[in-house]
Amino acid sequence: MTSRVLALSVALLAQAQPIADPVRWSLAHANPRPVTRGSTVTVKLSADIRAGWHLYSIAQPRGGPIETEISLPPGQPFTFAKPIGAPKPHLIYDPTFGMLVQLYTEKAEFVLPIKVAVDAQAGAQTLTVDARYQSCNDTICLAPRTSKVTLVLQVRGE
Repeated sequence: MTSRVLALSVALLAQAQPIADPVRWSLAHANPRPVTRGSTVTVKLSADIRAGWHLYSIAQPRGGPIETEISLPPGQPFTFAKPIGAPKPHLIYDPTFGMLVQLYTEKAEFVLPIKVAVDAQAGAQTLTVDARYQSCNDTICLAPRTSKVTLVLQVRGE
């Protein structure tokens, strides 16, 4: 009986341990030269997704899992110039939701058209992007979370 209680305690303790985030986010600017005030630059937001896990598309229809949301927090000299470019998601039927879901596995790269404010200060400016998402595997979904990802852009002072 004691070994049974010990095994159950170990199993419960293992379930109580938080699961490390299976998604790692990063930002990259293809052109390392300084950006000009009032210009639009293209930045790539990448999600590296651990094997066996997935996250949902930014166009996931309502009534199902939580879609990925990409936003720019206020108070920075950057805004979106036009809609975000997203890779084509996998479409699968999910019996839990009773619908087709749109998801990404392994890697997803989003193209962010970023407009630099005309009154941006010259020098190093930090672009901050918030990625709110839910990651799931075949047995569990983690609670939605938001990752802040940053990239320093040099703004030309002309």
